[in-house]
Amino acid sequence: MNDLEVRDLRYHGPIFTWSNKQPSSPISKKLDRILVNESWILSYPASLAHYLAPDFSDHSPGLVNLNCSLPIAGTKPFKFFNYLTGHPEFLSSVTSGWSLSVPTGWSLSSLSKKQKALKQVLKALNKNNFSGIQKLIIALSNPSEVAFLEEKLCREKLLMLKGVEEAYFHQKSRIQWLKLGDQNTSFFFKVSVSRNFFNAIHALTDLNGITHFKQILGPPLSLVVPGLLETIQVLSPFSCSDMERSALCRTSKLTHLCFADDLLIFTDGSLNSMQGSVEKSCFFSAGLNTLETSALVNSTGISQGSLPMRYLGLPLSTKKLSLLNCEPLLQKIKAKINIWTAKYLSFAGRLQMISSVISGIINFWCAAFVLPVECINQINSLCAAYLWKGSLDGRYNARVAWDSVTTPKSEGGLGLKNIRIWNRTCLLKLLWMLFFKQESIWSAWIQDNVIKDSSFWNLKEHQSHTWIFKQILESNLASQWLRIIPGNGISCHFWTTPWSPFGPLLSYIGPQGPRQAGIPLNSTLASLWNGHSWRISPARSSEMEALHIHLTSLVLSTAPDTPTWNASSSLVAASNKFISSQVYNLLRETRPLVPWRNIVWLKRGIPKHKLQTWLFTLNRCPTMDRLITWGFKLIRYIDYLGIQTDSVCLLCNSLPESRDHIFFDCNFSDLVWGPIASKLRFNGPSGWSDTIAALLSLSGDKHLRYLTILAWQITIYELWRERNHRLHRQRFSAPETIINTIQLTIKNRIQSFREANPLDSSACMQLWFSFRLFIGVFRFGRRRRLIDARLRPGLL
Repeated sequence: MNDLEVRDLRYHGPIFTWSNKQPSSPISKKLDRILVNESWILSYPASLAHYLAPDFSDHSPGLVNLNCSLPIAGTKPFKFFNYLTGHPEFLSSVTSGWSLSVPTGWSLSSLSKKQKALKQVLKALNKNNFSGIQKLIIALSNPSEVAFLEEKLCREKLLMLKGVEEAYFHQKSRIQWLKLGDQNTSFFFKVSVSRNFFNAIHALTDLNGITHFKQILGPPLSLVVPGLLETIQVLSPFSCSDMERSALCRTSKLTHLCFADDLLIFTDGSLNSMQGSVEKSCFFSAGLNTLETSALVNSTGISQGSLPMRYLGLPLSTKKLSLLNCEPLLQKIKAKINIWTAKYLSFAGRLQMISSVISGIINFWCAAFVLPVECINQINSLCAAYLWKGSLDGRYNARVAWDSVTTPKSEGGLGLKNIRIWNRTCLLKLLWMLFFKQESIWSAWIQDNVIKDSSFWNLKEHQSHTWIFKQILESNLASQWLRIIPGNGISCHFWTTPWSPFGPLLSYIGPQGPRQAGIPLNSTLASLWNGHSWRISPARSSEMEALHIHLTSLVLSTAPDTPTWNASSSLVAASNKFISSQVYNLLRETRPLVPWRNIVWLKRGIPKHKLQTWLFTLNRCPTMDRLITWGFKLIRYIDYLGIQTDSVCLLCNSLPESRDHIFFDCNFSDLVWGPIASKLRFNGPSGWSDTIAALLSLSGDKHLRYLTILAWQITIYELWRERNHRLHRQRFSAPETIINTIQLTIKNRIQSFREANPLDSSACMQLWFSFRLFIGVFRFGRRRRLIDARLRPGLL
């Protein structure tokens, strides 16, 4: 029916249209159908099928009525929308509806009657004021000339209805977020990418479509009327008020036409619903006295601002960023975490929120500022508290040190970025922009107003430099990746520019280099080249001898000096591209690769199971033996058994509890893992270290290897959850129940990637159902023998 694009016509009457007419063993089926397609429904929308009672035949006759109107009965379900609270008559309507007389008392019936009375009032308020919002918006968006006098009232009503419509769809759209579960990496990635796409200014264009308007103006006048200077003197501070490169990075090109009094300026008079907020606006002035500033405030109604201030969520300040300036960043992170606290997310869910949302907020600040150490420490504390505890209230116990958490997964961490190193990476990108992205506004402004005609490598810190630029000057790490290829040698300074493979020669040879070589500190390569050889004194040290050898292969040309950037560890040619992840990995301290990375961070594994396995691999879960080493006095009472113990395993109740005992030296855990392992033909040892080694040595079919590791991680998670249920909730489950849960989880996980990779999903499912299940597990010394038993119903 789906392939034919037909469906049953709506009907009333018996569901089954055929019967065998045998009261002793009745059989009924729906054999007779009236099928219609989309064309029929569009042509006869009121058609209805009537199935009558069968008479002498075993089939029910069907009649089609082409014009059967729907009955007018019933009511629509009531739903309260938040936009009703914005109506001026909302409070008075609610008060009048709630104050209706009802029987005395405070029973649930009286509350129900009050709510029913209030529902009628709210329905009337919604119908009288907000019925047909889309039609009202269309009607009010195009006012006629006759209704021009009523434009103000209509415009205000239009804005109000648009706000109501936005609140309506905003409330309805929350269902999309509720449908998504714990593992929603792709969804959060798409949301972050879409938001980051719009969080950037790609171009600055005025209303006329002109970006750099001062290029079309003529050259400045050489002779200006003296009286004109006194007239326009008050306007001189506004010569750099435009947010364009021409205003900040070029010389002024004002002409007498800018101040002519016989010009007519025409603008587009089309109406727009956007309004400027005078209360949220402020202006900044320079060179104006108090009277002139007060006149601007009184005439415009806009207040005067002062630095530092916030713009686009970032503080504007030329000084060193303090912890007080970073308070908006900390408050935003706290607000996000407080919202997520009520979501009851697992470790994997909280890790996903930190790596996607919190990291996006931090990256926005790191790209613009050098964050203080106190701010970075507080951010790390907030993220660690949310990761390990789930909230910011009270103290928390960190399972793993934060320095280990911020290492890659292949090196034993969780893959979060180290904020301090990432901030240095963003700082090096600003240095890269000075040489390879000079068309940006920031690079052009630094070149024209800070560096000017000197060389960047000869600059010294000055009090007029901003804090960020001072940090760039102090950063000497980029000299090993940034190199200037000599051309004509005019811009290459011999001692300070990194033109040689040794980096800056002043750092390579030492401060005594200019005196020993007899070359001034500000000399360039062009000044030492005579056209066919170098004018350099003989070498007096091994460093100078290596430099002489390099100079024998260097010949200057007429081409300009060009910068190159190569931050890769390979010997390939420089690409001059700044790859943040590449620079970050070079700045951080690398650790050796852990051998268990492939079995813990399993591809297509369950996130919360992988994170729990990672904790057990590091032995960071609070087992009884670890709690005793921390100084806890453990006393547990099991009422129905009458046993008092301290560190005995909660699963087998016979031996001390530890990680190696639970997985899988415990008799109870062996009853769970044994049948699963034998089903997958995994007959490895029972110890933790031996099991890890056996899993690492798995070979052969990749689907069988995937199922084995997946089952191992799920078994670890379910056994640890059973242990916690017995400790905290006094809930006990049989091994067969846990085995059923493990197998159901495996099947659900295989089915979850059927759409993304149907071939692997089908192969894993067939392989899983092709094995039998062993449910009898016995131990004889250190060897395990499996006895095949009949397959119990419901275990597969």
